[in-house]
Amino acid sequence: MAVLINLDSRSRSILSCLVFTQTYLSVGEVAEMMNISKRSVYYELGKINDWFSYHHIPEVQVERQKGICLSELQRQMVQKLVDDLPQVSDYIYSPEERVAIIICFIMAARKAVFTDDLGIVEGVSRSTVTNDLKIVRAQLGHYGLELEYEHRTGYLITGSILKKWAVFLHYLHFIIDLVRRDVVNIFVRDEVRSNLSSLSEVESTLKTEYVEGTLLALAVLISVMKRTDERPEVLNRNEKRFTDKWEFKMIQEHFPELGLTEQVYLTVHLLGARVQSVRNVPEGEGKINSIIQDMIAEFEHLACVSLGSVEELKKKLLWHIHNSIYRYDYGIIDRNPLTDEIESKYPYLFRLAGKVAAKFYRIIGCPMSRDEIAYLTMYFGAHLVNPYEKRGLVRALLVCPNGVSTAGILTKQVQELSSLIEVLDVVSVKALANHKEGADLIISTVPVEHSSCAVIVHPVLTKADKQTILSYVYENGSGGWQRGNMEEISRIVEQYVPEEKRAQLHMELKNYENRQQFFVREVFKRPVHHLNDILTQDMVQTTETLKDWQAAISLAAEPLVRAAVITPGYVQSMIAGVESHGPYIFITPNIALAHAKPENGVLALGVSFLIIKQGVLFEKGHVARVIIALAPVDNEKHLGIIRDIVEFFANDDDSQKFMNADSVREAYTIIRDRQDTGAKA
Repeated sequence: MAVLINLDSRSRSILSCLVFTQTYLSVGEVAEMMNISKRSVYYELGKINDWFSYHHIPEVQVERQKGICLSELQRQMVQKLVDDLPQVSDYIYSPEERVAIIICFIMAARKAVFTDDLGIVEGVSRSTVTNDLKIVRAQLGHYGLELEYEHRTGYLITGSILKKWAVFLHYLHFIIDLVRRDVVNIFVRDEVRSNLSSLSEVESTLKTEYVEGTLLALAVLISVMKRTDERPEVLNRNEKRFTDKWEFKMIQEHFPELGLTEQVYLTVHLLGARVQSVRNVPEGEGKINSIIQDMIAEFEHLACVSLGSVEELKKKLLWHIHNSIYRYDYGIIDRNPLTDEIESKYPYLFRLAGKVAAKFYRIIGCPMSRDEIAYLTMYFGAHLVNPYEKRGLVRALLVCPNGVSTAGILTKQVQELSSLIEVLDVVSVKALANHKEGADLIISTVPVEHSSCAVIVHPVLTKADKQTILSYVYENGSGGWQRGNMEEISRIVEQYVPEEKRAQLHMELKNYENRQQFFVREVFKRPVHHLNDILTQDMVQTTETLKDWQAAISLAAEPLVRAAVITPGYVQSMIAGVESHGPYIFITPNIALAHAKPENGVLALGVSFLIIKQGVLFEKGHVARVIIALAPVDNEKHLGIIRDIVEFFANDDDSQKFMNADSVREAYTIIRDRQDTGAKA
């Protein structure tokens, strides 16, 4: 009897990446994408090759100096098997998936659940189940729920029913794709399919689209709701704001057996999961509208940037904040799957979004989580004005079924890759068929069928994703002419080369062409500027006292004017900004960051520091002991510099040493050495 070859979740992820990537990926790039070591990549490739051999598919080869790229034959053979694999019997769950399965299985069970039942469902030993249960108990505790066990009734999860629904959906997210493929089969399949059919009818009737996976997750939850005798607590809320929504009326029609709170709960989820939600924005209350305007203004002031399409951004934020309030009212956990990536890749914007939004969310009574901050970062980041000209030689259509915020940040990233890319639109998978014409390239966060010009990427682009897109730009936009030229050059030159050396000639020309391709990729990389890159000692000054804050800003900017980094008009613009908006330029007590828009007189990127020993008084009692004059050339190049400044002055010891420095040289040395230390760390 043949041995059945297993593919675990990590192997499947790598295989999926290879299937939907048309160009070579190095082992290092795969390691970066999967967040594992190169050694682990080789180990996983070995398992994939075992699986390939079992299914009579040619093995994966790692080509020297190129990497890995599946042939069209390999790709087709794998895709034929994808819909049938993996079966329950040959799938190995990851630890995270096992925890999610335990939580969902216990909540959905129709009978008592014991350790042996969990072992059968997960396909693991009793000792592994016991260890998993310890993790489950700890994680449930974070949400105010408890895992209890009785000899007769088995395992139960106790606590608020609203919290249990929220936690159920939260962990269902980790296994929803496995549920869709019937790998995880712990729910009543026919009942879930019936619920899903009704929800799909709601989607069709309302002529809307919901975020990928939402309807299936709610279909599973509804089957759980129908079976429980536990009724949700009566909320002291005005549910009228939901009962007049079309979503509510449709839910009531299709699921009349559910109670009012259950129906409203499902309505809240559907309202927040519309892919094109900003087109159906509710009227904002005066208080919330005012809060949103203040958030946008403060973000622009603190980040020294201009945001584009502000009215569209207001609509997005209005919709998001409304939904945040709804979710908070009903204890819904809105997990952002991109939070870690957003915080890692955009640390300053993440921190700034949190700072700007925190006080406003306190006003409306909603807590600020990391997930919430990540969403706001995505909204703000997507609306940073792009100063680069768009020639649009390659027309791209983006496919993103994960909602407005994700679509916005993906659009921004693609536009930043190259001025040669014009983003035509962002569509869902369903709408793709009606939008293909006119697009040279389809960039999708999910697999799409029947498209030879599609690349599959992560919602937050990895290095490999960017190289794949730019490789297409090289072929069809900025460098496509080079390939034809290279072939012509080869034909001309080979006439003068002995026949036995022509193969070597072709290889050298091919290597040269590949080097040019990587050169084009490098050209489009944006430089990251840090404080030590541009700060010199002549940009630091000290003074004992000054008559007023206007004189302080003028003196702080003087080195930049002398160095022809800014014009005198830019200094007046910085002063005018404070006169118009008040002392918004304070980033911490005692530290003011003066700036204006680049078009008001910035000639080059620059920054200068002025230490005022006795301080200078601004409006509303603010006293500045340090004034920093910043000259940004666009909306992006200075963000690393601001991050360095904010981090430096957030440290009280560093801040005090700098303000109390006895000389310009000492002050400059303090900030320079601190930056060097931070860079090494």
